[in-house]
Amino acid sequence: MFELSIILIVATAGALLARWLKQPLIPAYIISGIILGPILHLITDVELISVYAEIGIAFLLFIVGLELDVARIKSIGLVASLGGLIQVVLTFIIAFAVTSYLGLDALQASYMGLVIAFSSTFVVIKLLGDKREIDTLHGRIVIGILLIQDIIAVLALSVIETIDVLSWTVVIAALLKGASLFLASAVISRYIAPRLFNFAAKSNELLFLCSLATMFAFAMFAELIGYSIAIGGFLAGLTLANLPYHGEIIGRVKPLRDFFATLFFVSLGLQFIPFDVSRVWLPLVLVVGLVIVVKPFILLLIGNGFGYSSRTSFIAAVSMAQVSEFSLIMLQMGVDFGHVAQELFSFVVLTTIITIAVSSYFIKYDRWIFARIGWLIRPLEGLGGGYREPHHVPHRSFDALLVGCDRAGSSVLKELKRQGRKVLVVDFNPEVVRRLVEKHISCVFGDVSDPEFLSDLDLKPLRIIVSTSHEFGVNKEIVRYIKKRKKECMVLVTANTAEEALQLYKRGADYVVLPQMLGGDHVAMMLKHRVHDISDLRCLRHAHMRGLLERVAQ
Repeated sequence: MFELSIILIVATAGALLARWLKQPLIPAYIISGIILGPILHLITDVELISVYAEIGIAFLLFIVGLELDVARIKSIGLVASLGGLIQVVLTFIIAFAVTSYLGLDALQASYMGLVIAFSSTFVVIKLLGDKREIDTLHGRIVIGILLIQDIIAVLALSVIETIDVLSWTVVIAALLKGASLFLASAVISRYIAPRLFNFAAKSNELLFLCSLATMFAFAMFAELIGYSIAIGGFLAGLTLANLPYHGEIIGRVKPLRDFFATLFFVSLGLQFIPFDVSRVWLPLVLVVGLVIVVKPFILLLIGNGFGYSSRTSFIAAVSMAQVSEFSLIMLQMGVDFGHVAQELFSFVVLTTIITIAVSSYFIKYDRWIFARIGWLIRPLEGLGGGYREPHHVPHRSFDALLVGCDRAGSSVLKELKRQGRKVLVVDFNPEVVRRLVEKHISCVFGDVSDPEFLSDLDLKPLRIIVSTSHEFGVNKEIVRYIKKRKKECMVLVTANTAEEALQLYKRGADYVVLPQMLGGDHVAMMLKHRVHDISDLRCLRHAHMRGLLERVAQ
């Protein structure tokens, strides 16, 4: 209890400092672990903290499974399966060659090839979730490839455990065990979960407990058959994803996920064993370079080869520029079996810490980075000879630009069309764009924070631009770019806080919407001008319901 308390206090202090400095939180958690373990030696039970961290991985994948729409994942099935396999194989071959050149024998170089080939599901999904980008096109591509990597990693773990008696039967047995997990998920999702949770939903406490029991049951079953509890957690989430209560389950489980996630990152720092880095600085630079440069470049080429834009491919690629948590498990097994030296394990822990810290900045500033090096990457676009990103632009000139057409954006689109404006909708969610394409509404898949994207549009007839995006960086770029070229164009953007709104006003925004304040202002105005008794409120209720029905029908 003392050690757990110290971890939470120090990690919280580090997170507060990181937030004050406007830095990602993950490096702060890792540094907290290094301070508590290798430096001050306050935490000695590293194994127990690692168990908590592994539970955190299961919780994270459980929520991803709950939020995942399998039908949407199908659209990126080819790049996830074939592309993910190609990435793992190519990265393994290059890493094996480089580490062999550095002096490792074939067995240790094979371990290093596996270490570098895989990316961290936990880190990537945590950071994409914080940015609300799980459901974007690049988010789905990343999740799909990570799941393929995890399956390959499980097979690799099975091979490592039986390397002395390796045969095809081992691989086939691992695949059959995995199939049994998916089959169990499908059967329970269709025949058992609906009845059980319809009964449990009568009590919030029971609903929460049944959700946890489902996750731990799948995690336990997965571990019993030799798979990771993370995969068990993911399948448990998929099992419950179609229930009408999945939103409430997510809300109740997220605090637990955040608690265990903190322990996961602290545990990385705790596992670091200090050694003389000056003796291995060149191998360290080369291996880190393989992880944060070569592996993303391979993923970039794969994305372009499958017909995705250089922007989508780049953002997906840099998201995976780190070493996986599976890598540490593999290396520890290698140490236990005598395949790998303890010094190599410490080397990989340091590599993991560096690459996770660096990739957290990559993901945070991915659009900023692309804006500056995109000109180097764009010539690679179209390697696959196709273009998979949806768009529908029947006319070339527009006097209104709507950024984001989900939720609030649909009401704005309706009003702009009622005014007789020619509207172009820009959205970064492929499902939203596909729905608009089906309705023959002028739209394009893209990200307006990319100056190259805006420069491709004809802005001369533009009179108004409305952004419903909540990303401050996106709206800041819109205001900067538009006001620099068309000062008379009306720019309406969205902000999350009053501080962000003031910054957008200073940069030239004509009006900034604050959704959190807007709801309260709307209710206050209703009470002041339109609601005097219950009959007035019921009239508004009927009008509101009609509007909601019209929106659902759209």
